Amino acid sequence: MPGPFKLEDVKDIVIAKIDATANDVPPPLQYKDPILRSCEPKRSVNGREELRTLLKGKLDKKLSALNKFAEAYERRQHDLESLASLRQTISSFELGIHTEIELVTSGINTAFLSLSSTVEKQYSEQAGPYHAVKILLAPSGAYEIKVNIVDCAEKGTVDLNDHASLRKLVCKISSQSGYKVCPGLTEEEKYNDLLSKIGYQPKNAVCRTWPWSVMRHANCLLFHVPNNTRLSGSQIEDGLKDSCSSCKILSRDLNKILTRRESQRSEEKSGKGKVRLERKYYKTVANKYWQKSKVVLGQTESDELCRLVNEIESNEDGQKELENIFDEAETSRNGRGSTLREVWKKEKLDFLKDQRTNATGKKSNMWSTATFRIGELFK
Repeated sequence: MPGPFKLEDVKDIVIAKIDATANDVPPPLQYKDPILRSCEPKRSVNGREELRTLLKGKLDKKLSALNKFAEAYERRQHDLESLASLRQTISSFELGIHTEIELVTSGINTAFLSLSSTVEKQYSEQAGPYHAVKILLAPSGAYEIKVNIVDCAEKGTVDLNDHASLRKLVCKISSQSGYKVCPGLTEEEKYNDLLSKIGYQPKNAVCRTWPWSVMRHANCLLFHVPNNTRLSGSQIEDGLKDSCSSCKILSRDLNKILTRRESQRSEEKSGKGKVRLERKYYKTVANKYWQKSKVVLGQTESDELCRLVNEIESNEDGQKELENIFDEAETSRNGRGSTLREVWKKEKLDFLKDQRTNATGKKSNMWSTATFRIGELFK
């Protein structure tokens, strides 16, 4: 245990006696508060004790800062040793993977092992040199597959002692793996400024301008094994050879929307657009009147109509009467009887469907016209 704090232990302070008769008496001890540095100097009442308290507090803060720095330094050294050992393990896989140790100044991890397929970097005027795909591997086993500098294609945790799992992860960025970066929708001119072309920005289309301009699906795979077995000619022209399935679907949907909007504009110019709008308006009006013309039947009427249909089907007189009606229609005009027979079958099916749908017997049940026509026959 260290002894009590004493002023004599501080080398920068000299405590001395003076002869007040032979020297000018100095003013009382003054000091500035280390927290409120902009304030005026404070006058000490009990100089020695007050100075001891002030210096001890400052010394404790320095010791605390030094301890934190020492802990951070030890943690970083431990992380660097772990990453160096991990680097040797990955080199033993002989996959041609380039490894670098990257230091960070914030976060839980103090360093990462960066894995990339090649030593050479690509270059962008906006972002400078970069690796298109790299794996950031932490000493704890946490990893991220970074694509195009800012995008995270995959994240998770791998057991660093399990060499099989570690090799499987590293193999994803090797040149023989078949994995590629999804380029998104490469036809910038076609899909540029969708807001002015189609009137809105689709929610599943994500646009980004840094580190370069790109549009892709919101659920883009970013880093995947492309399937180019079913590419159409238009997809090849649009540069979707290595794009993921989500981006291909987005391109197809956007092409349909753009084509439809172009045809709508041409129809509006030629006058066909007005006809289409009028047709839509009249459909709305017809649907409105059809809703108003529906009639509500109760359970009693429903049961009675069911009984009538059963009587027709089961009674010989009813069947004979139906056959007579069909024959008379056939004699009046060729083919009319068979048509009437088909109408009866269809009406009967619609009627039975009504009974199944409206089995609850509530007053709010809605009935088709077939039910009313059958009811009219037996008034």
